[in-house]
Amino acid sequence: MLSEDSICIGISVEQVFANAELFHFNLSGQFPTDFANIGVGVHRFGDELMNETTLSLGAGKELGEQIQVGASILYINSFAEFAESASTIYPQLGMAYSFNDRLNFGFTARNPLSQDLKEPWDQNLEAVYALGVGYMASEDFSTSLQADVNEEHGLAAGVGIDYRVFDLLSVQLGGKSNPGYVTGGITLRYNQIKGGIGASQQSPLGLSPNAVFQTMF
Repeated sequence: MLSEDSICIGISVEQVFANAELFHFNLSGQFPTDFANIGVGVHRFGDELMNETTLSLGAGKELGEQIQVGASILYINSFAEFAESASTIYPQLGMAYSFNDRLNFGFTARNPLSQDLKEPWDQNLEAVYALGVGYMASEDFSTSLQADVNEEHGLAAGVGIDYRVFDLLSVQLGGKSNPGYVTGGITLRYNQIKGGIGASQQSPLGLSPNAVFQTMF
């Protein structure tokens, strides 16, 4: 978990199904204030002919030593060369509870009002609810479980593990159902800098390599 007095900047890129023209791109930042941690983000998916851009602004705050709450507003814009663009705004809410130093729980509600994109897209942006639990078995090994429910796909379950091989290197493995995929990666840490590479495999669509960089100061 990031310190409350840390400024954090992160960048991630994913090449979707190894398509040379199809990418996920994320840029995010966390900035501490006297009242709460403020987070901003930009996400873009697609190519020049068809793409989707999401801007987010949120805030998170600790309520005592065990509870954290957060809320954000997301603006999404979909564009296609053959149609007019469409956009909407929706909220995201979250809460985390630390049972102790090793066991944590979290809940998020994304787009709980089921906002959607109007004509010409008529795209339903379904509400998504997620419940997760994380357990740190030791200083070197942790695991997490997550269940998602949304209006379109129903229930999905995921599991992930993180193993620190030595101080600078850790390995991650995970998987999720509905739609099913597996993922893996390695992360290198040095002082306040963290970088990683990995990939996810969704059958039969293919492999999606990714890279992540994060720094705190």
